[in-house]
Amino acid sequence: MAPTRTPRAPSPEASPPPQLDLAFVTERILSVAIPGGGEGAPGGHLRHLAKLLGARHGPNYTIFNLSEKRRDLTRLNPKGPPQVLDFGWPELLAPPLELLCSVCKALEGCLGGHPRNVAVLLCKGSKAPVGVVVGAFLHYSDVWGSPEQALNALSMRRFCEEKLGGVLQPSQRRYTEDFGELLSGRLRLNSSPQFLHHVLLPPLPGYDPPDGCRPFLKIYQSLQLVYTSGVYSPPASQSLCVTLEPALLLKGDVMVRCYHRRRGGREAVFGVQFHTGTLRGPRLRLRRDELDLAWQDQRFPRDATVEFIFSSGPERVEGWLPPRSPPATPIDYGVQDPAVRRDSYEGHWDSPEGDPQEQLVRHFLIETGPRGVKIRGCPEEPYFACSVLFLGSVGTEALTGPQAVAKAVGSLLEGAPSAEGSPRPPPSPVHFKVSVQGITLTDRQRKLFFRRHYPVSSVTHCGTDPQERRWANPDGTVARIFGFVAKQAGAPGGGNTCHVFAELDPEQPAGAIVTFVTKVLLGTRH
Repeated sequence: MAPTRTPRAPSPEASPPPQLDLAFVTERILSVAIPGGGEGAPGGHLRHLAKLLGARHGPNYTIFNLSEKRRDLTRLNPKGPPQVLDFGWPELLAPPLELLCSVCKALEGCLGGHPRNVAVLLCKGSKAPVGVVVGAFLHYSDVWGSPEQALNALSMRRFCEEKLGGVLQPSQRRYTEDFGELLSGRLRLNSSPQFLHHVLLPPLPGYDPPDGCRPFLKIYQSLQLVYTSGVYSPPASQSLCVTLEPALLLKGDVMVRCYHRRRGGREAVFGVQFHTGTLRGPRLRLRRDELDLAWQDQRFPRDATVEFIFSSGPERVEGWLPPRSPPATPIDYGVQDPAVRRDSYEGHWDSPEGDPQEQLVRHFLIETGPRGVKIRGCPEEPYFACSVLFLGSVGTEALTGPQAVAKAVGSLLEGAPSAEGSPRPPPSPVHFKVSVQGITLTDRQRKLFFRRHYPVSSVTHCGTDPQERRWANPDGTVARIFGFVAKQAGAPGGGNTCHVFAELDPEQPAGAIVTFVTKVLLGTRH
């Protein structure tokens, strides 16, 4: 009599493998989308993908990661393949033009390296990054590709039409189209910087009756915030002209977002991305179907347009007068408002404040090179710009370094009068810009001054308060304090002045500002 065997519980490997959203773009280009969320655990989507690819293609495949870097990708097979190339960017945005060129060259190198090589386009969540890369590589193949890649053009077009219909945002489509026109020579890249003077907004929907729409703008360059407007309250069914004074210097990849300041928070109205090198004249006019988010919002007027007015210099645009906003349009410059200050451009259009997903975008912002750090996408002239709270300036005579900052902060917190004996003016928000030429402060409200520039040769130190004192905001929050020391022009004996500031934007901490000033501005002397 045979012994009775106790049935064994099924092993974890026997469980059904997770479903993969896998599709063939061409015979040698695969698209794989995995669900959003945390990194995959062993036995999850990525491990199942590695087994499938290894069984079919052996070592002849390369993963093109189009999302944020993932540690689990490198752990799939630490002793050998797969090769992983990271080209990620925030999935709902268009990538920089430079990145599109890099990924296309890498795809060409992979496919041309061996007839059996396979490229795997991997994304997490939205398939939009795959659509952008396939669209760009389609243009690239038309101009530079091999005969085999030209034959695959039909497959790539069919994939975009059948698998990605309605997935791409208008700005993502714009970038792939501009990329194609640059490659073909139909469009020449303009390397000159552009000055943005005005943004013309159409009558916006009544998002929050009876208040209507209270719009404000946030402008980013290379994903770095460079401008936040006041909150406008135009009458219903009225267009609006947002004037930037002084004009905003822009170069490279630009993103503009319009929000409605509603009770208890804010709501995204529209967004747009463009590269200044692809502008076809001083006016960029976009219809509703060319605006991110608004193109699918039925509340947004179908015939509405948003227009941007540029020039090649900071002076007013000659021969053009901006339409006046309604005379009864109040503007709230309450920059302490958390809903206005908060930035979120990763994942959803308006992530909750403090969402850890927002931190994923930070590795796209700053890159390190042999000469220090720079903002990604601005290879010619690195610069940094943000809004800070100007607390005041204190003469420190011959004192510089951390001691000068400590002395100036103490003097301002104690309420000491100015050198002339008069009471100090209240703190005011200013635009703080750092470039290799120096530091420029612009008081947009013109309460204290218009613009002040401190040449690089005059700045001797920048640092946070060595005593770690904090500035108390009216809303009960506190902010770190920092300052920079500059030689005072015309002062006897070469006296110094310390200019003191407090953090204003949670996305621009004092430590990051000081680091950039130290490595880019002061580092140019070495």
